[in-house]
Amino acid sequence: MNNLKEIRDLFGYSQEEVARALEVSRVAVSKWENNESKISQSNLERLSLLFNISPDYIIGKPLDLQAIERITRTGQNIREQDKKEDDPKHFEIIRELTKIDVKNLIRDYFLTTKLLLVKAEEIENHQLDDLVKVNKKLGNRLQKIQELRKKGNSDEDDALFLNHLINKYDITNSEKK
Repeated sequence: MNNLKEIRDLFGYSQEEVARALEVSRVAVSKWENNESKISQSNLERLSLLFNISPDYIIGKPLDLQAIERITRTGQNIREQDKKEDDPKHFEIIRELTKIDVKNLIRDYFLTTKLLLVKAEEIENHQLDDLVKVNKKLGNRLQKIQELRKKGNSDEDDALFLNHLINKYDITNSEKK
């Protein structure tokens, strides 16, 4: 199941806007929507960032009412903020986030983790619960990726398996369930 077109329509973006945000062609977006080509894992994650929704809704999970409302609301808010700009800030943010060097990202992750531990006494219990859940899910997902790589699976197999993991370990949805 591919919900990209429906999500894009709910969000209020054209294929051209999605293509510009992800720095791909409009034809690529059209092919993804029509299941004429597969969305790479990196582009799936970028779409997830763009629409502020879990990747599993883009390529597998049926859209429920809560997801539809979140997509619509987020799209309206972003369009209001970006109304007067030729190149909306939302697009720029997505492009910049996906260009971050992996070594810097890992360094920042470790630094953030250390800072959270330093500030643990100030973090509320429900926030600690969320941090524990996210870190367990992230750890499980990274472990599965590592297992796949040790088995020597191809990038395409990694992407397919990652999509399965996204469904199982939804670490992208920051809203409380």
